Amino acid sequence: MVRRVVVLEVLAALDGPAARDWRVLQDWRAACPKLRALWDESTLVSEWAGVDIGKDGRVVKLDLTSRDLSCVVPAELGSLTSLTAGAYTRPLRIQA
Repeated sequence: MVRRVVVLEVLAALDGPAARDWRVLQDWRAACPKLRALWDESTLVSEWAGVDIGKDGRVVKLDLTSRDLSCVVPAELGSLTSLTAGAYTRPLRIQA
């Protein structure tokens, strides 16, 4: 538990690419009921199902297959420049 709190405090204090990536996913989670059910707010983004984090803390992969996800993908997802792979069970609408 201490490790998680320290990591969260460090990320909150930073404004680097990894912190911005995590905030994008946290905001998406907040806007999508299915993601709120899938991703527990009390855990680190790196521990969320279907989210892979690189050594630098950036989001590198999203695998949301078999998740019955039917929410709008925020345009901010495009700012995840380290994202190299994404898998979804159905087409997702990108928010303009």
